[in-house]
Amino acid sequence: MRYRQGEWWVRPGLSPIGDAFHDGAACIHNILSYRTDPLRMWIVVFGCFGGAQGGTVFLFDPEQEPQLQAYVQYISDADRRIAIAVFDGRLYMGEGSNLRAVTITRAPYGVPLDQISTTFDTSIFSFPGFRISSLQEFDGKLFIALDGGAGLSKIAVWDGLSVSDGVTVPFDITGINPVTRFGIWRNKLVAGFGTATAHIRVRDAGAVPGTWTTVASAGVAAQEAPSMVSFKDILYLANGGTDIFAYNGTTLVSVRNIAAAGGVGGGINSVAVFNNDLYYAWNDVGTVHAMLGRYDPNSGPGSIEWQDSWKDFTAQTNPGHDLSNLHLVRSLVSYRDILFAAFFQGGAFGFASNVPVALVSSVGIDTLGRWDSYLQGNGLVGGTTFPILDLIPY
Repeated sequence: MRYRQGEWWVRPGLSPIGDAFHDGAACIHNILSYRTDPLRMWIVVFGCFGGAQGGTVFLFDPEQEPQLQAYVQYISDADRRIAIAVFDGRLYMGEGSNLRAVTITRAPYGVPLDQISTTFDTSIFSFPGFRISSLQEFDGKLFIALDGGAGLSKIAVWDGLSVSDGVTVPFDITGINPVTRFGIWRNKLVAGFGTATAHIRVRDAGAVPGTWTTVASAGVAAQEAPSMVSFKDILYLANGGTDIFAYNGTTLVSVRNIAAAGGVGGGINSVAVFNNDLYYAWNDVGTVHAMLGRYDPNSGPGSIEWQDSWKDFTAQTNPGHDLSNLHLVRSLVSYRDILFAAFFQGGAFGFASNVPVALVSSVGIDTLGRWDSYLQGNGLVGGTTFPILDLIPY
């Protein structure tokens, strides 16, 4: 039998030989998490408009060869950034104005995917005049952030059968600023914006159109990287500047300020939950170092809980894993019980030719010691000039 959605399920035609799993005399001998498809990390890489190096999605799988492979590349007039999310067990991408459903393809070991096929998706719907900036599964639906500019942006919804296009079905909300990132807190959907907006919007589950509540706080923002995560019943947001904000369902306040992250090329860009701690990626403007901070509420009050300089990536000079040329960390994600961090060049898209795009990973749950590096061994599109924007395990 299988444990799914809080219940024990039995295959049709089979009968359980015991169901008293809460009885003191019952004993479960083994539970195994078994996937029939590979668990990969999907990597969204920034591209250029209408050129030969458009927005690209790679996948990373340590059980495949090559480990890093290009999956799909979109070349159009609005393909610079790709939004990505999982809905109803399937991967979706927002490319320019187009919502696409991905067909998962597996290649034999040692064979790159681009030698098999170049078409891996199905077009679901197009929103002319908008760019899809973020996607999020919530309440059995896929929420689609449509960037039409300040005050002209919207949120649409795909339920697997129909799209709220503002004609046959109304949009979920209109007349807002562009959503940069969605997040989930308890049973609520949270929309994050740029710093100038100075608020988030929160929605309960329910029919379309929904009711969105505005929660304001000066300086609050959410980066397009993985910048919103729920940890111990609090939603944390990395604002791309000097602050980490926290939302508890009522208040929205800055709970951590790192003055050294202020200025061009700095910023707290990403947050992730790993090994029961909250980690945050930030960049020190003064030392030009990429840093990893850790928040452990069980370790004591004040500065013991928050350790901003938990790991200095740039200070690592281990032979074969020298990270001293990495100065700007962008994204964090937990994948296969390992914490990964992505780096890109220069300031906010002001690329410096001597700083490579890279992935680095902790050695198991050890986030303080040496990290392994994957410095474009298989070559990302654009050589070393295009940054990794997003990471998602699926």
